[in-house]
Amino acid sequence: MMKSKIIKPIHVVVLGLAISIGPGLGGFFIGKAIDRFKASEKSVTVKGLSERVVDADKSQILITMHEKTDDIAMAAKMLQDELIIVKKMLVDSGFKIENIKDSIHIHEESIPYQEHQIPFYKKYNYEIRLKIDGYDKEAIEKFNNDLLKIRITGKMLNVSASETHTFTKLEEIRAPMLAEATKSARAMADQFAKDSGTHVGGILKASQGSFSITGEKDTSGSEHYSHDTPASIKKRVRVVSNITFRLE
Repeated sequence: MMKSKIIKPIHVVVLGLAISIGPGLGGFFIGKAIDRFKASEKSVTVKGLSERVVDADKSQILITMHEKTDDIAMAAKMLQDELIIVKKMLVDSGFKIENIKDSIHIHEESIPYQEHQIPFYKKYNYEIRLKIDGYDKEAIEKFNNDLLKIRITGKMLNVSASETHTFTKLEEIRAPMLAEATKSARAMADQFAKDSGTHVGGILKASQGSFSITGEKDTSGSEHYSHDTPASIKKRVRVVSNITFRLE
């Protein structure tokens, strides 16, 4: 009889909290928020969650211009002309010229070619790579839009760009997020205690989960995921704490 009286309130509590906190976090708490209840020890272990969406504060853009040719001089001339245009686009977008670093890479390959009765001829992959460090959301968006407009016209189709955005200021929000997770756990324990006819006492044991940083759209609800989405400027920061409270 004791078992049935305890289990029923747990489902009521979890369902009520899932409705009150909304569908996003509700999926996380259902079946997970209350880890275990020990009548013999008069304690309950619950999960507390804290989650925030923040902007990345560090970025790196890699731009590659490439041309496959058997005439290095011609490829070099064409890509150098495009390099001037791309650098101007970056500066006009708001990037500082001193933060733009370029390098040249030439890869040689031998390609079978039998029409002229010679076994191979030389082919070269000529690349110019640009690396831009420094976070500037507006500059990134403007450059991407300008490059897209040019590519739509059929020009500079050999220019590709990739972005990596990271959030490096976790220490600035670590303490308040842990406090939020603890508050969340206590609210869950208080509701459980109320419905089971007990009162929440002090913390017996607390275990802080690891912080995870992912792309903003990652709402999987798992407390264990830790893979970032590099191309996402906005990041989702999450921490889950496991806390055991004494019941009185």
